[in-house]
Amino acid sequence: MKKVFSALVLLLSFQSAHSQYYMNVCDDCYGSIEIGGLISSINGLDDASAKAGFYAGYYQFKPISETFSFRSGVSYNNIGAKIKDYDTPLVIHSINVPLSVHYILKEKYQFFIGGEIGTNFFGKLPIKDVQQTPTSDNFAFHDNFKLIDGSIFFGAGYIFFEHLDLNLKYNVGATNLANSNIIMYKKNWLTLSVGYTFR
Repeated sequence: MKKVFSALVLLLSFQSAHSQYYMNVCDDCYGSIEIGGLISSINGLDDASAKAGFYAGYYQFKPISETFSFRSGVSYNNIGAKIKDYDTPLVIHSINVPLSVHYILKEKYQFFIGGEIGTNFFGKLPIKDVQQTPTSDNFAFHDNFKLIDGSIFFGAGYIFFEHLDLNLKYNVGATNLANSNIIMYKKNWLTLSVGYTFR
C-alpha cells in the first residue's frame, strides 16, 4: 500500500509540474483526468494468467486541427499476472509516460494510437506461501525486471456531455521486461477508464 501511495504522489507531483509548464507555453492546451480498471498479463511467463488492477492518469491535449490533437501525460498502472500454485500474484507498480494522436469524430467519438514508456520502480514477486515473508522483496524484483520498458497502444472512446469520456485502450508490450537476454517477458493490458476532460 505504501508503494501505491508513493506512486500516486509521484504522479500528482508530475501533474502539477506538467500543468504549470503548459499554462505558460500553451494557451489552447487542455487537461484530462482519468481513473479506471485494467486486466493485464505477462507474455512469456510460465503458468501465468490475467490479473485485475487499478489505473489513474493525468493528460494534456494540444490541438493541431479541429479533429486531431496530440496527448501527453503520466499514468499509474497496477500491472502483473497471477501464477499457478502461488498464493499472491506478480505485481508491478508502473508509472508510465504516454504520447498519442487523437482523432475526434462528430464531437462524440474518439480514436487514438500512440506509444508509452513504462517505469517499473516498485513491485512484488509472487509468493508461494503467504506464511513466508520475503526478506528482500524489492531487491529480488529489480533483479528480475528492467526499470524501463516500452509499449504501443490503440483505443477508442465515447464523449458524454462534452466533458466526460469513456475510453477503452489496449497496450502491447514492445520491449523485453525481463532483466535477461535469454528470457522474454512482455506486458500487455486492457484498460477501461472514465475521464473528465476540460474542453
